[in-house]
Formats: sequence, C-alpha cells, structure tokens
Amino acid sequence: MDSQRTFLGYYWRFFARFFKDGYEWPRDNILFAFFMVVVPAVAAWLRDPTHVPDWVVIKTAGWIYLALFAAYAIYLGIRTPWKLDADRAKKLASVTTSESNFAQQLIEIEDAKPNIVLRDPGAEHTELVRLNAIDRSVNLAFARVRFVNKLRGDHPNVEAKKVRAKLKFFDFNGALCLEMDGRWSDSTAPSAKTLGETRNDLLPVDFGIEEEHSLDIAYWDATKKEFIAWNNDSYDFPLGRKPKHVLLGSLFTIEIRLISKEVNTVFRFRLSADSNGPAIQRINRS
Repeated sequence: MDSQRTFLGYYWRFFARFFKDGYEWPRDNILFAFFMVVVPAVAAWLRDPTHVPDWVVIKTAGWIYLALFAAYAIYLGIRTPWKLDADRAKKLASVTTSESNFAQQLIEIEDAKPNIVLRDPGAEHTELVRLNAIDRSVNLAFARVRFVNKLRGDHPNVEAKKVRAKLKFFDFNGALCLEMDGRWSDSTAPSAKTLGETRNDLLPVDFGIEEEHSLDIAYWDATKKEFIAWNNDSYDFPLGRKPKHVLLGSLFTIEIRLISKEVNTVFRFRLSADSNGPAIQRINRS
C-alpha cells in the first residue's frame, strides 16, 4: 500500500508539474494559431452558407499543430522528471543549509554557556591542610579537584552563577556509600557562622570567566586507614569525623555533579590510598 501511494504520488507530482510547465506555450502558439485558422472559415460560412471552406488547408494546419503538440508533449515528458529531480535537489540543499545553520546556531548557543571543566594540569590533586584539633594542630592530606570556567575558542562564554556540587562515593563493588553536598575550598568556613544561622548560602559559588575553584573531597587518616569525606557538616565534629562521612576502605569511585541554572556536568574519579598516602585520578573527562 505504501509503495502504491509512492507510485501514485510520484505521477501526481509528475502530471501537476507537466501541466504547470506545459500549458502556456500550446495555449499561446498552437491553440490560438489553430483557432485563427478555423474561425475565419467558420465566419465566412456563417455569412455565406454557399461558401465552401478549404478543408484541405484546415486539415493540413490541424495535423501540423497536432504534430507540434505531440512533439512538445514528448519534450515535456522528458524534461519534467529532470525538473522534478532538480526541485528535489534544491529542496534537499535548502534543508541541508537549514540544518547546517541550525547546527551552527546550536554551537553558538553552547559556546555562550558557562564551560566548567577540569583545571589542568593537576586538576585532581592532594594537598596538605592544617586542621586544629582540641589539643593540637595536624596536617592532613586532602584530595581536591580544581575546576575553571574555560573560554571556548574565540567565543565568549558567560559567568556561571550559584554552582553547587553533589558528591557520591561508591565502594569497589559499586555500592553507594555516601551522598552529600560538596564544599568549595575557598568558601566561608561554617565555623564563622553564628549559632542557628543557615549554611545553605555556603554551598554555591559563582564562576567568573576563567575563574577557578577547588572542591574538597576527603582526607586520608593514615592512622586508622580510612577516608573522611569533607564538607560543611564536617566542621561540627573533631577533625571533621562525622560518622556518616567515615569511609572504610582504601578504594572508592567518586561522582561529582556540578549543578546550576545553566550547568549540569558530571566528573568521575578514583580515590585510593597506599603507603604513600591518598591519590585521586580521573576516570573520564566530561
């Protein structure tokens, strides 16, 4: 049924184009000329019924015009498929151009968005941080990841406003161990907040163009051989050891999702530790 509709549809387009291209010339050159041959003879006969038209001339002219019409019809029959194909090629070219323009517009739209990527070299790294315990200060090896709102080529992007980080920790079996809000290293410490004051405003940061921020991940407790995930809640506990943030083991997969109105990007890392301390390594680039 579909092939029949395609077949009939083609010939519907064929005869529509055939008539559109072909009716003017026969009308102006054949039909009108034949009309001028016949009308005078008929007019003379109506004026004088005894007048006998020159039927030989009329018939000869009619056969000539019929032959011209047939030749013209053959010419149109050959030309029309070519015209249909040319129209189809023109439409395809127009569609291709439109798709290309649309694709370019999408590229320009994407280029005008924030482009938060890993800040290489050394985006993922470990860093010694001094923490104050009750009776002493200690240096702890923190795993951190640094991001930047990078320009895309020559296209200016925009600032990324109120970017939050969501972290997930998975053990070596792929089981979810912990899900938490992330903490930007250079944000205000929650300890500076007064009692009862919300900490939600500490979660997001703005990324100006070519501006970078680091995200705290976890530190390695070499004594107890465990990772301690770190965020704003950690400041409520000695050395940040919130019970839910204690990660038993030395190998984890981390998923970091950066979220804002115009940002939704995921980065994945492998967090491990050995006798030399903690190490963080990207699994894939986003």
